[in-house]
Amino acid sequence: MIVIIDYHVGNLMSVQNALMKLNMDVIVSRDHDVIRQAKGIVLPGVGTFPVAMEHLKRYDLIDILKERQQAGIPILGICLGMQILFEKGYEVYPTKGLGFLKGEVKRMEVQAKIRIWDGMN
Repeated sequence: MIVIIDYHVGNLMSVQNALMKLNMDVIVSRDHDVIRQAKGIVLPGVGTFPVAMEHLKRYDLIDILKERQQAGIPILGICLGMQILFEKGYEVYPTKGLGFLKGEVKRMEVQAKIRIWDGMN
């Protein structure tokens, strides 16, 4: 079973539907007993680094995620979920991440304009 972590910072149903379309056994949860049964964990996320970490703390998910990571359970971070796997992020203000990956998430410093592709050009 794959557990999608519900910490109120992501489009959980889109991730769940995508995995179900691949015929995967998937559940959305923040229950520690359910998370302990997972063969894999998905950590989606939309928003800011500090808010994501605040929500993980609020729902008491940091220790269980660290426990599962140390047990060798694969954890896939999607978007913001990937960013918070790192040691620290600087979005809004410096915030400690989960520390599963070495490094820091910093704002890109670019001089060029970033153009959004509209599918037409």
